[in-house]
Amino acid sequence: MLDILLDKIATYKEKTESIKGKIKKALFYPTAVIIVAIIVTIVILMFVIPSSRSCSAASGDLPAFTCW
Repeated sequence: MLDILLDKIATYKEKTESIKGKIKKALFYPTAVIIVAIIVTIVILMFVIPSSRSCSAASGDLPAFTCW
C-alpha cells in the first residue's frame, strides 16, 4: 500500500513541477516585452522629447511641423 501511495505522490510532484516550468516559459515573453517597453519609454522621455523642445524653441520663424 505504501509503494502505491508514494508513486502517486511522486507523480503529483512531477506534474506540479512540469506545470510550474510551463508557466515560467509562458510568462517570459510578456515580461521581456514590458521591460523593453519601459526602457524605450525612458529613452524617449530622456533624449527625444528634450531635443524636440530645443528644436522648436530655436526655430523661431519656421513652421511648427518642421521640427517634428
